[in-house]
Amino acid sequence: MTSYIRQRERHWFQIILLFITSVAAFGSLFLHPPVHDFFNEFLPERFVLVNSIRHGIFPTWNPYQSMGTPIHADPQSGAFYPPLWFFALFGEYTSISCAFDFILHAFIAACGFYVLTFRFTRHRWASCIAAAGYIMSGFFVGNAQHLSWIIAGAWLPWVLWACFSLFEKPDLRNALFTAIFTAFLLTGGYPGFAFVLIYIIFAIFLYHAIRHILSHDIQGLWRLLAFSGIAVVGCIILASPTLYSILSIRPHITRGEGLPYESISESLTAPCLLSVLLPCSLCSNDITSHVDASMCSLFMGLLTPFFVVIGIIKNKNVPLWIFFGAGILALLTAFGTNLPFHKFAYNYLPLISFIRLPALFRIFFIIPTLVLNGVGLACVMDEWPKFRRPLIILCFASTLLLVLLYILMQTSLCPKFQAEMANHQKTLIEWKIGIFVFAAALIIALFLRTRNRFAPWVLLFLIDLLVHTHLCSPYTVHNPMIKHDAIPSEAYVTDFPIPDTLTSWQNILQEDHYCMWKNAGCFRKKVEWHGRNPLIFREHKRMVRAYLDSDSIMHLPIAFFPAAVSNDTTRSFYDADTVFTTEFQAQYYDSTFNSALRILEFSPKWIIIETHSNKARPLVLCQNITPWWQATTEKGERLDIVPADHALLSILSPPGDHTITFQYHRPILPILFILECIAFLIAIAIILNSSRKKRQGRSMSNPNTSSL
Repeated sequence: MTSYIRQRERHWFQIILLFITSVAAFGSLFLHPPVHDFFNEFLPERFVLVNSIRHGIFPTWNPYQSMGTPIHADPQSGAFYPPLWFFALFGEYTSISCAFDFILHAFIAACGFYVLTFRFTRHRWASCIAAAGYIMSGFFVGNAQHLSWIIAGAWLPWVLWACFSLFEKPDLRNALFTAIFTAFLLTGGYPGFAFVLIYIIFAIFLYHAIRHILSHDIQGLWRLLAFSGIAVVGCIILASPTLYSILSIRPHITRGEGLPYESISESLTAPCLLSVLLPCSLCSNDITSHVDASMCSLFMGLLTPFFVVIGIIKNKNVPLWIFFGAGILALLTAFGTNLPFHKFAYNYLPLISFIRLPALFRIFFIIPTLVLNGVGLACVMDEWPKFRRPLIILCFASTLLLVLLYILMQTSLCPKFQAEMANHQKTLIEWKIGIFVFAAALIIALFLRTRNRFAPWVLLFLIDLLVHTHLCSPYTVHNPMIKHDAIPSEAYVTDFPIPDTLTSWQNILQEDHYCMWKNAGCFRKKVEWHGRNPLIFREHKRMVRAYLDSDSIMHLPIAFFPAAVSNDTTRSFYDADTVFTTEFQAQYYDSTFNSALRILEFSPKWIIIETHSNKARPLVLCQNITPWWQATTEKGERLDIVPADHALLSILSPPGDHTITFQYHRPILPILFILECIAFLIAIAIILNSSRKKRQGRSMSNPNTSSL
């Protein structure tokens, strides 16, 4: 038993090192806020979501963004992602919260990749290096601003590890692991990753099913089918609030039927391949400006290609070969409109048409490549005398080649190349780093004669990865021009003031200079008529199209009694004098109607309006109409809600004095979320009990066995 515990405890050193590496790589986020899309999309939604939870409001509606959006149905909001709810225990979600959020998921990713690679290598240090390469790869560093991508990247290794384990040894424990990790991916990550992952997992599943059939192992086939089915059902239960929300809102949004091929953007280009050696030059657009800086990097470490080749030669695991083959196809698909592979997938593979950015596919090349890197490292470390001489030759040749190219860049022998590259100081710096790394590797190979000394290789890999991460960070990770303390606490309005008119983030920026982000209405609790959000209602797009095309601004009160109703629905610009709808009879309301209204409460929970009118007349509320809105009087009487100006809520306000409550009513969602939490607890309890029994059995039968 003591020997078994000692074997298990040896993994903790690598886990602690990966935690330190995660903080060292992305600790700059504690000083500077993230860049671009994190401020424009993820931080506003997370602030509203956590703010709602802290006020005891179940997060279903965000009334401030684009005249109201169902925050529970936006896959990027993480409304039903369990880890996000824990942030509500520690205060509001602000820019500093993102540092903890990002580093937490970087560490989760590192641990997951360590476990995944260890499954194929059984070598702790090789797995540790591969895991460090993953969290400092071009995906994590490049896409740091896209938090839902980072969350997906954090759980992908865990899902893959669980699936490999389930298919190789079908049992309840592995099925529940698969269900839990896949549910985390679905509830917190960008859905496009799950769409691609389905095809890869199915290919590996098919291999195992065929293997059972060819070996006439019918019992094994039934176990595979049964426990895979349990994993699928468990995943659906654990992710049921998210899946139900997305499916129910799909008919009402612009992306509900997939994207036209013309809207596909951010495809990899040939210069992106240079990111294997020069990631900073690409992420700062020094070499190419054809791809967004966050989408172009394939960097995995300068020394990685050497060990990947060794891993390819030495690998004998068929599922890993299938995974790597799928990774090659994913890389070709990542080139999007520049190669025919993406168009084929778009036309013939379901769900792929929902993915707008082909660069997403590159992570499915990075993961198996780094696993093979771990396989190659393990072989080199275990058989050092055999690989020492080839590595010396490769490192010497690479160092010599880089030195010659660097000299060539500094001379007039190649003026065109010099004009293109030598003026970019970051490229020269990266070239020097490459020379240093390969020269250091050459020195290690020359003087390291024992296979048990891993420290020099680990140190060299970490230095290479950390240096390149910090070179790229000012462009794709954090904003070096702003510090967290430059954003005062007043920028985050935590209560629910009552807005009076529609506004825009540009207007808020003019009023509050520290609001440097789009969707600023979420922080200032003001309703923007158009925001930055991929979840767009069809009717909302129709209503605001003319304003966006003409660069105009919409001016409407939050709630108003229109002076007239027109049945002409062809209008493109709107005001508070006339509302356009076919639901009410065309009519003009003069001063004899003697009407007035006052908003009593405006929050994500409900909107309460006090009205007075001596006659019934339409009341318009500037919130996007959906089938789940309810309007009731103070006596609980339901009022019919009809569309006005295409996208807005409208009711026929009864005569007299009334208090009308508008509420986005989705009572099934809290129930599903409670069931999700209970299911998580039950699954975790079963896994812990199974693991306890497994440890007891292993310690009694073979105390020297090490497992992860």
